[in-house]
Amino acid sequence: MRIAKGLPRVAVVVLGMVLPAQAWNTHQLVLQQGQVPTIDGVPLALPAYSGTVDTYIDKDNPTVAYSTDSLIRIGGGVWTVNQSLHPKRGYLTFSGFESYIPTGAKVVNAQLNLSAAGYSGSGSGSTVSFRTASWSAADTWNAPPVESRQQIGTANMYDGWGYYWDAAHQTQSMNVTPLVQSWQAAPATNYGFQFRCNEDGTSYMEHDLYSADYTGDIAKRPKLTIDFVQPDSLIIGGYDFRRDVKVLSGPTVIADTVISADGLNHSTDEQGDLRTYNNGGTPRRGLFKILTSNPELAVLAKTGQPLGDRRPQLVSAKLMFNVDLMNEWFDLWKCAQNWTPATATNLTTDGATPWASAWVDSAISNNDGASLGQLGFDFNLKAGTASWDITSILQGYIDGTTPNYGFILGQTTGAAYLNRIFMTDSAVALLRPTLVLEILVPEPATLALLGLAVTAALRRPRRR
Repeated sequence: MRIAKGLPRVAVVVLGMVLPAQAWNTHQLVLQQGQVPTIDGVPLALPAYSGTVDTYIDKDNPTVAYSTDSLIRIGGGVWTVNQSLHPKRGYLTFSGFESYIPTGAKVVNAQLNLSAAGYSGSGSGSTVSFRTASWSAADTWNAPPVESRQQIGTANMYDGWGYYWDAAHQTQSMNVTPLVQSWQAAPATNYGFQFRCNEDGTSYMEHDLYSADYTGDIAKRPKLTIDFVQPDSLIIGGYDFRRDVKVLSGPTVIADTVISADGLNHSTDEQGDLRTYNNGGTPRRGLFKILTSNPELAVLAKTGQPLGDRRPQLVSAKLMFNVDLMNEWFDLWKCAQNWTPATATNLTTDGATPWASAWVDSAISNNDGASLGQLGFDFNLKAGTASWDITSILQGYIDGTTPNYGFILGQTTGAAYLNRIFMTDSAVALLRPTLVLEILVPEPATLALLGLAVTAALRRPRRR
């Protein structure tokens, strides 16, 4: 089953020069068990979606499968106050979602929404992961799936700190864009999500989510929202262009390191530990630099460059980071001083040149201007992807009007307790810092073809 859409052709009558970014026609797909899928709020002429599968396994009931239960239960690690709380692990997937996305369309954003059904006990949080191996609705504690997962954040439930996933914060959302992009490209790798506590004997509370089988208010069932764009064609100044999306990551696209008070270079770290509280080596900041020499970036048109040069044009750019552990929020700043990824430390930019200012926990240093935005995670579901729009900055790099000193990522409260992200050298490629570009790609030049036709017509012999 595929949803097919045509490719509209849009004419823009301006000759010769690069235009301001053309607005993208972004569409939104919403999938929820028992509901007819919608695109842009309009129900599709299809049956209700039935691809959500979820369950949990329970150490207290080790032979019971819970795939038809109205709840997904997680957490509940054994601890001294209430010995009856035993660990539970939850599993969730949206199978076949890619069949509702039009052929050729590119995912640019995806959100997973979950609703709380209650909690019990007291303590800390559970982890959120994506699965890297299959599981079954028939799984039980005594016959569990292989424990194969990659952590992408936490589901915080801190008693005493006020982080209850209760009625006041009932529905939470996490950005899962890179996962959905990856699963769209390779559906066989979509093993969904796993939720679990540390199960290490410390204090972890039980946490209940409404499942796909909840029969009360079905709007509380897990929901997947996907924003996509469909590459279409348009004409600018007589030239054909095609809208497209590029998802770029890896060491040829982004170079990075971590500033730490240990005085060492961290450019090969797989994860960036950005904690500033209860942690050695503080202050900590992440440094990231986009490598505009990358072939996908080096070909982009400068502002005002003639259309006849037939270069791809930048429409928008998003810089994305994926978390492993998260407590609060991140800010992103432009860096005010150039630095060398392989040699920068907290003391020098390149092994020799001192930083203009010392790095400190409770304030930002060596930044060019104000924060580009503080990105907070939902009250309890601190997991997934953080994303900033850097379109104008990247265009400035391409034009040569903005010095490319990269970005600083971190928090300035001095209380960042669990902030850890994936870096460019991560072995998990889909979780590396990522650049998502929306571009206009030149197609065969209409004007040039028209010129050839006119020339041919002029060269025809005249009848006498």
